[in-house]
Amino acid sequence: MKKNLFSKKLATLLSAAICVAASTTHAVSISESDIVSNWDSGASTGYRIQYGGTNNNSSWIQSGNTVASNGNRTGSLVSDFVASGDWSFSTKIRNNGDNDFSGIVFGFQDIANSYVLGWGGGGVSGLNGIQLFKGVAGVKTLLASQAGNWASNVTYDFIASRSGNNLTATIKNGATTIFSQTVVDTSFMTGKVGFDTYSQNTSFSFGSTDFTSNTQGVPDSGSTLALLGFAFAGVVAFKRRRGA
Repeated sequence: MKKNLFSKKLATLLSAAICVAASTTHAVSISESDIVSNWDSGASTGYRIQYGGTNNNSSWIQSGNTVASNGNRTGSLVSDFVASGDWSFSTKIRNNGDNDFSGIVFGFQDIANSYVLGWGGGGVSGLNGIQLFKGVAGVKTLLASQAGNWASNVTYDFIASRSGNNLTATIKNGATTIFSQTVVDTSFMTGKVGFDTYSQNTSFSFGSTDFTSNTQGVPDSGSTLALLGFAFAGVVAFKRRRGA
């Protein structure tokens, strides 16, 4: 009788843990050391989609709580995980002098197939101002844009998110929203996220690179394991009480 009751309790707790894990929104703050160590460095996505060809002299480094392009560099740094379902990706970006281009990528398949939210400082023909665009087989389609250049040594929040077929791209400076557009686009329903620069000295993150998803395809797997651990601990405690 005790054995049957124990088995039922175990099944109930494990089932509850799995259900909670499956329905939980996963929010992860990604460390700068993780980004530099595990993300993939490659050619600039913005450059590839805008101009064709490839350009990469990137040299990504961790500097305190930032990930830096280490000079006026061109290249991308792309996550080791794939975003799927409904998700949100955000980071902080500061351009350190110069007047070229930086931003984030998402829905990334490869350098010719991706979304880009970028901001040019006036020094790159075709990439000036704020642009939300996609590249499909290297062909650029502008989805939204806004005139105006970034200010040097000012930190901006770059945020991209997907909810169903809707993509939202936002740039903020503190509490001030500089740019925010929602578009309907289903070209890339899954894909990696990351950073992108073109001939620009840029610092990313500042301890604030965050990813949220309603799927299991996120950088950490600790949530589910923790819930199962709690369930197991509960079963052990129950068994001890029954045996007392």
